[in-house]
This record gives sequence, C-alpha cells and structure tokens, in this order.
Amino acid sequence: MLSSSKLFNSQSQLEQCLLDISTKILHDSAIESNRDSKSIIFNRIKEITLEAFSKQFTDEIHRLQAELRQEQALNDQIKREFLEREETIIQEFDSKQREFQLQQIREVQELQDLLEASETQLQKYQLQNDKFNKQIKELQSKEQQLLKENLNAKDNLLQFDQRYKQLNSDFNDMRSRNESLNQLNQQLDRQNRDFKNECERTLKEVTELKRKSQQQMDLNKQLDQDIEQYKNEIEKLKTKKNQELSKQKELLDQLKEKSNNKINDLKNRLKEAQNIQQYQQEQLDEFQELIKESENQLNQLQINHKQNLKQMEQQYTKQFQDLEQQFLVEKLNLEENLTTSFEQVVVDKDKQIQDLIKEVKTQKDKLYQQNLELEKMQRQQQNLEMEFNQLNDELNQQNQDLQELENKNRNLELDITKKDQKLKAVFSELDDIKVFQEQTFNTLRENQDYINEIEKENQQYQQFLQHIQHLLDISIQGSFSLQRLGQEIEQKLKQHKEDIKKCMDEINKKEEQYNMELQEKDQKLMLLQDNFNEENNKIQSQLQEQQSENRKQRNEFKQKIEEQNKIIIELQKDQIESNNQIEFLQIQNQQIIQDLESNNDQLECAKQEIQDMIKKDKMQNDEIGKQINILNNEKNQLQVLLDEQKFKQKTLKQRIIRALNRQKELMTIQLIELKNTFINKQKQLESDCKQIIQNLYKKQVMLTENRLQMIENEKQYEIEQLNMEMEKKLDNLKRQFKQSEQLIYEEGQIKLKQKQQQIEQLIISKANDNEFKTQIQLLNKENEEFQKQLQLQEQLFIEQKQNYELELMNLNKLIKEQQEELISQQQFSEYTMNKERQYFEQRYQELKLRQEKKVDQIQQDYQLQITQLENIIQQPIKMKSQSPNKSTQKSPIQNRQTTQLSNKSQSFGSPTINTGIKTPNKTVIQIDNTDKTIEELRLEIQQQKEKLSRMKLTFTESQKKPYKRN
Repeated sequence: MLSSSKLFNSQSQLEQCLLDISTKILHDSAIESNRDSKSIIFNRIKEITLEAFSKQFTDEIHRLQAELRQEQALNDQIKREFLEREETIIQEFDSKQREFQLQQIREVQELQDLLEASETQLQKYQLQNDKFNKQIKELQSKEQQLLKENLNAKDNLLQFDQRYKQLNSDFNDMRSRNESLNQLNQQLDRQNRDFKNECERTLKEVTELKRKSQQQMDLNKQLDQDIEQYKNEIEKLKTKKNQELSKQKELLDQLKEKSNNKINDLKNRLKEAQNIQQYQQEQLDEFQELIKESENQLNQLQINHKQNLKQMEQQYTKQFQDLEQQFLVEKLNLEENLTTSFEQVVVDKDKQIQDLIKEVKTQKDKLYQQNLELEKMQRQQQNLEMEFNQLNDELNQQNQDLQELENKNRNLELDITKKDQKLKAVFSELDDIKVFQEQTFNTLRENQDYINEIEKENQQYQQFLQHIQHLLDISIQGSFSLQRLGQEIEQKLKQHKEDIKKCMDEINKKEEQYNMELQEKDQKLMLLQDNFNEENNKIQSQLQEQQSENRKQRNEFKQKIEEQNKIIIELQKDQIESNNQIEFLQIQNQQIIQDLESNNDQLECAKQEIQDMIKKDKMQNDEIGKQINILNNEKNQLQVLLDEQKFKQKTLKQRIIRALNRQKELMTIQLIELKNTFINKQKQLESDCKQIIQNLYKKQVMLTENRLQMIENEKQYEIEQLNMEMEKKLDNLKRQFKQSEQLIYEEGQIKLKQKQQQIEQLIISKANDNEFKTQIQLLNKENEEFQKQLQLQEQLFIEQKQNYELELMNLNKLIKEQQEELISQQQFSEYTMNKERQYFEQRYQELKLRQEKKVDQIQQDYQLQITQLENIIQQPIKMKSQSPNKSTQKSPIQNRQTTQLSNKSQSFGSPTINTGIKTPNKTVIQIDNTDKTIEELRLEIQQQKEKLSRMKLTFTESQKKPYKRN
C-alpha cells in the first residue's frame, strides 16, 4: 500500500510539473512573439521546465531529508536500546548458567559425601557382623562343652543302673540269708542307730545347701527381670527410631512425587517442541513450494513480455494517429484532476507520517513498561532465591540437629553395650557359682561313693558272717573253739568304727570350708546386685530425661517442617505465577520486536524510495536539458517514443512492479523466517540440553536415594534379625541352664531319698520282707520313669541343637545372598548409568548432526536464490554488451531500461521524460544506473552471507556449551 501511494504521489507531482510547463508555454509572450525562431522557443521551454521542477521538488527534498534524519535518529536509539537489552539478557543468562553449574557441582559433592558415609557405615556393619560371628563360634564351643557334659552324665546314669542291678541281686541273696543273720543284727542295731544320727546331721546340712541354692535361684530370677527390662527399653528406642525413619520416608516420598510431576511437565514440553519442529518442517516445505512458484511466475513473465513486445509492434501503427487527438484531451483533464489530487496526496502523506510517529511512541512506551515489569519480576525472583537459601539454611540446621540426636543415640547405644558387658561379667560370675555348685555336687557324689564303700564293707561283713556260719558248721563237726572267733570279730568291728569316725570328721571339716566359701560368694553377689541396681536407676533416669528431650525436639522439628512445607508451597505458587508472567512478557516482547522490525522495514523502504526520487530528479533534470537541445532535430522520434512509453507504462509497469515487489516480499519473509528458525532452534537446543541434564541429574539422585534406602532397609533388617537371634539364643541358654540346674537338683534329691530308703530298708528288713519287696519294685518303677525322662530330654536337646545349626546355616546363607545382591545391584546400577550416558551422548550427537544438516540445506537454498538473482541481474549486462548503440529498435534492452526506471522512479505518467533514447549519453547513464543497482545487490548478498556465518558460529557455540556442562 505504501509503495502504491508513493507511486501515485510521484506521478501526481510530475503531472503537476507538466501542467505548469504546458500552461506557461501556452501563455508565454516570448514564444508567441518569436514563433518562427525554433531556438528561442526551445531555450524558453528549457527555462520554464527548470523553474517548474525547482519549485515543485526543492521544498519536498528538504522536508524529506529532515524527516529522514529524524527517523534515522529514532532508529539508532531503538537499535541501541535493543542491543543494550540483548547484552543485559545475555549477561543474566550466563550468570544463571554459572549458578546452575555451581549448584550441580555442590549437589554432586554432597552425593559423594553421602556415598562415603554409607561406605563407612557398611564397614562398621561388617565389623559388627565379624563380632557376631565370633560370638557365634564361642557359643558353638560352649555347646560342644555342654554336649560333652551330657555324655558324661549319660555314662554316670549307666553306672547307676548297673549299681541298681547289683543291689537287686544282692537283695535277693540277702533274703535267703536273713534268717541266719537275725542274731548278728541285734548287735548291729546299735551301730545303725549311730549311723542314723550321722545321716540326720548330713540331711540338715543338705537342707541348708538347698536354701542357699534357692536364694541363688531368686537372684538369677531378679537378674533375668532386669535383663528383660533393658530389652524392653531397647525395643522402645528401636520403635522410636523406626517412627522417625518412617516420617523421613514419607517426606522423601512427597519429594519424589513432586519430582515426578516436574518430569511429566518436561515430557509434555518435549512433545510440544517436537510438534513445533514438525510445524517448522512443514513451513520449510511450503517455502520451497513458494520458491518454485516464483520461478514459474518469472518464466511466465518473460514469455508474456515477449508476447507484449509483439503486440506493441502491431498496435504502434494504429495508435500513432490517435495520439494527437488524445494529447489535447489529456491536457485539459490533467489540468482539472491534478489540482485536486495533489493536495489530497500531500494531506494523506502527512497523516501517515504522524500515525507512524505516534505508533513508534506508543511502542517505546510499551517497551519501557515491559522493561519495568521485567525488572520487577527479576527482583521478585531474587527475593524468592533469598527465601530458598534461607530455607536451605534452616534445613541444614535441622539436619545438624538430627545428626546430634543420632550422636546421642549412639552414645546411648554405647552405654547399653557397656551395660551388656557388665551383664556378661555378671553371667561369668554366675558361671563361677555354677562351677562351685558342681564342686558341691561332686563332694556329695564323693560322700555317696563313701556310703557305697560302707555298703560294700557291710557286704563283706555279711560274707564274713557266712564264713563264720560255715566255720560253725565245721566246728560242730570238728569241735573248734568259738570264743577265739568271736574276739577276732569284735576287734575288726572296733577298727571299722574308728575308721568311720575319722571319715565323718574329715567330711565335717570339708563341709565347714564349703559353707565359708558360700557365705563369701553370697556377700559378693549382694554387693554386685546393689551396684547393678544403682546403675540401673541412674540409666533409667537418664533415659527418661533423654526421652523427654527427644519428644520436645521432635515436636519442634515437626512444627518447623510444617511451617517450611507451607512456605515451600507458597513459594512454588509464586514461582508458577512469576513464570507465567515472564512467558506472557516474552510473548509481548516478541510481538513488539516484530512490529518494530516491520516498522523498520517500512522506514527503510520509504528511505530507499526517497533516495530513488532524488536520483530520479537529478537524472530527469539532466535528461530534460539534453532533450531540450535535441528537440529541434527529433520531433518525429518524440512522438514514437511517446507511443512506446504509453504502451510500456500500461502493459509492462504493472507486471514488472508486481514481480519485483513479490520477490522483495519473498526475500524479506525468507530472511525473517530464517532468523526465527535459527532463534527457535537455539532455544530448542538449549531447552533440550537443559532437560537432558536435569533428567540425568534426577535419575542419578533417584538411583542414589534408592540405593541408600535399600542399604538402610537391609541393614535394619539384618540388625533386627541378629537381635532376635541373640535374644532367642539367650533365652535358650537360660532355659537349658535352668533345666540342667533342676535336673541336678532333682538327681541329688532322688539320690538322697534312695539313700534314706536304703537305710530304712536295712533297718526294717528284719521285720518286714514284704514291704522291702514293694519298695524295691517302686524303686525299679521310678528308675524306669527317670530313664524315660532322660531319653526325652536327650531327644529335646538333639532337636534344639539341630534347629540351632539350621538357623546358623540359614543366617550364613542370608548374609551371603545379601552380599551377592549388593554386588549385583552395584554392577547393575553402573551398567545402567553407562548405558544412559551412551544413549544421551548419541542422542545429542544425532541432534547436532541433524541441525547442522538443516543449516547447510538452508544455506544452500539461500545461496541458490542468490545465484539466481545474480544471473537475473547479469542478463541485462550481457544484452547491453551485445547491443550498446541500437536504440531505435524495440529490443529487450529498452524493456529492461523501462523496468529499471520503474523500480527507481515508479512514476512514469508524463509523456515527456524518456525523450532521447537514441543518444549515447542516455544509454551510458542507464548502464551506470544498472551497474549501481547490481553493486548494491552484491553488497546486500555479502552482508547476508556474513549474517549467515555469524548465525552459524553462534549456533555451534550454543551447542558446545551444554556439552561442556555434561
């Protein structure tokens, strides 16, 4: 629209000049007075034309030059502001990139520290596992010792069975011989009574031992209760730790959900970017189709041009006759129309210029407002970053508090371990007490052996009595002396009594020593219990205080976390709003930039048109001077040229102007599209690189978090299993200890009862043989029951041992499997990381190659268009070199000259501009003009090539930057 209005304005001005010239020539007195002299007429016409042109165009030239200077100043200011804005944006972007890189480096260092801490913890757990394995080996050795003791007990039981069998056989023998020993039993009754008294004394001593053993059992029960209390306290601490860990896991799950949402948003953005790429490819295809259509149009224009030349040669003869008539009619019409149209055109131009100035001012105001809004947004972002930093500091403080709590828990665990060591010391003392009890039981066994020896001596006495009876039988037969035999028997009995008294004295002395040792050990145990109770009370008080402090700290930590979550949610909302505002402002900036570019293009077009007008004015003045000199010799040629110009103006001007305008518009559109494509590709590449880096970083963080969680869960599970197993083993050992104590106690009671029964049987055997038989049967039954119980206990012990071995095997298998799983997980994680890196590198290189190919294709297409334009421009030069002097013929050079004049002046409405084509001076001027246009086009081509090379360099640098980040 602007080009057509300017064409109309230039044509109207030329027409006004022609009207002024024609009116002055008609009403001039010098011409009327000197009609015969042609030289005077032509000189006067020259003067009139020069005055008319100087009046019409001097004011406009000055005004347009002033407007050009103002517009150039405005354009320079806009360009400076735009460049300053670009520099500030680039600096901000670089600073943000550096901050982002520093944050990534810090996060990687933190992850490395976490990995090192986890490795140290793994080493600690391995050391603990080694300790537990050592303890298991010690327990196995203890089990082997217990097995050996059980085997010894079995051997003793077999011996007792053999003895019981012997006693049964002896009792059967005694029944047959009781009748012969009735007389001797009366003498032995006294001895038996003394023996009973001694046995009663031993029974009293045994009862005292029982009381002491019961006291020790009570002490053991109290210790067991204390141990259970400690276990309950430890379980409470474990439950608290598990609760804290569950809370931390919930927080981690929330963070994971947020990160997943962000990842989904990024994926959606990737899809949108891919759609944009497809749209750009479709636009490129359409652009190529438009280029093909333009080439076809150019070919059609050439064909139409040739056809029009032929038509013009045919119409030339017909229209030459009508020109003289139309000339007078056109003069009158021009005088009437141009007076009105020129004023309207001037007013319209002024209005257009004022509108453009207003638009520029409004756009400047918009830019200023948007700059202010962007500055506000940047300040808000800085405030948000400050708040985020504060939150991070608070989180670090909370982490430090948590570490302090963990250290306190570790100190508590150390205290617990110390207490466990003290308990172990107590258990060792209990083992010493057990050893002492075993010694007491050994003394009892020795006493039993001594009693058995006495029984053997009784048997010997019985044999001796039998021998006496046999001798009596002999004495009856052979009449030996019985008095000597009676004296010998009495002497032997006295010796035996003395020996028995000595043995009893020794036994009493040993028992007194044992009683003294037991009293000393009881006193030591009482002291240990008192110390242990005091320590327990202290530990309980400390634990209660720590629990209260932990509760307070947990409540405070919960409140802080809730406040931080609220602040984080508010900040996220503010960020989302700020991002939306920034996007909206960016869109507005892009629109404003596009509007400014369009305005700049319009202003440049106006400048070019004004410069063309100035050049045309100069050329026209020169041509008018030459034409006035040649008018006397070439009137006929003027008429021919007028006809040619009219036809050319009507037919060729419109087509050539349209073609050139289309080419200019296509070139401008192509350049704008190229700029937009390069900018969009740069943005896409940067966004893709950022997304790739963020995805890689998030995946690494997720993998490390998953690994740490897996390791922590496995460690907790192993610790819990080991604690359960140790508790089970302690319970089993306690049960076995209690069972062994009960068995030993029951065996001692049974043996004492047996001895009592044997003594009573010896006493009552004289009177009641039947009762003796029943007692023997009862003893046999009891022995059988004891044997069954022993067998059951042996089976239970074997089963317990098997279960314990199976549990140990399962534990070892689990430990090996867990180690293998850890190794496999580490290998798998490393393998996946390597694969992901390879994939992302390949993807990045493919994208880079594709974009380079696209840039090369665009450059090739652009160079092809440039070569086509150069060929189109060079064609008229070749044609001019072939026919420089031929001016009368209707050659394509004349048509090319008309097209060039239409491009420069765009106002060929007057019949008196191109008057002297046959002259060599005019052909030289036209050739110079074509050379100037060609040089200008070449300069523009070189500038565009430099722009392309710069765009390529920026594109490669933008691709290299994210690769360095990786």
